[in-house]
Amino acid sequence: MAIRSRGAFEWGDRTFAVQFVVRVQAARPEYASLIALTTGTATFTMARDANNSFTMLIQKLGFNVVELGNTDGIATLQVTGVQLYDATNAW
Repeated sequence: MAIRSRGAFEWGDRTFAVQFVVRVQAARPEYASLIALTTGTATFTMARDANNSFTMLIQKLGFNVVELGNTDGIATLQVTGVQLYDATNAW
């Protein structure tokens, strides 16, 4: 499928990805979920003010995780979340 954008043809499907660095206690369930590369639903909301906001629902988000360091049980992780195909919702 070709999508015309500003005089150029772009091919293929577009995907959503997000990257962030987080510090989390290594004993917490959030750490275990990230290290296990658990997939799940994610909601991202950006608000400008009470009348202007944007919410995006990702039906299935997978993670790639790199542990940058671990000091005194506090892990620093670089996380990349990538949109995956969800067979139930077809997105």
